[in-house]
Amino acid sequence: MSGTRQPGPSAPSAERPEPPPEAREPTRRLFFALWPDAGQRAALAHATRKAVRSSGGRPVPEESLHVTLAFLGSVPERRVAELQAIARRVAEAPEAGAAPMLVSFDRLVHWAKPRILCALDAEGSAG
Repeated sequence: MSGTRQPGPSAPSAERPEPPPEAREPTRRLFFALWPDAGQRAALAHATRKAVRSSGGRPVPEESLHVTLAFLGSVPERRVAELQAIARRVAEAPEAGAAPMLVSFDRLVHWAKPRILCALDAEGSAG
C-alpha cells in the first residue's frame, strides 16, 4: 500500500540510531578531591564571600568546599565501587604517610560556565 501507514511497531530510524546500552545506564559526576579542615574552609569562605556576591553567584556551603584534584565526569554507576577501591589503595599506600604537603592559593578566577569561582595558585593551577 503506497502512502498508507500500517499500525504496529516501527523499525528504528536510520537517522536516529538507538543509543548504546552504556549511554542509558545511570551515571554519577565524580571527582577526586582534598578536603581542607574546618578552619581552612572557614578562611576560604570568608576570603571569597565578596567575590561570590559580586559575580552573582551563591556560596557553596562551607562543609562542601574542597580542592579538586581530578574531575572524572559522568561515570557509569557500575564503576563507582572500583574507583572508590582505587582511591582507598592510593590513600593507604606507604607514600600516603609522608609529610603533609602545603597547598596555597593566591588569586580567584570566575569561570562563567559552569559558574564557578576558582582559587588558583601562583602557577595558574586550579584548586
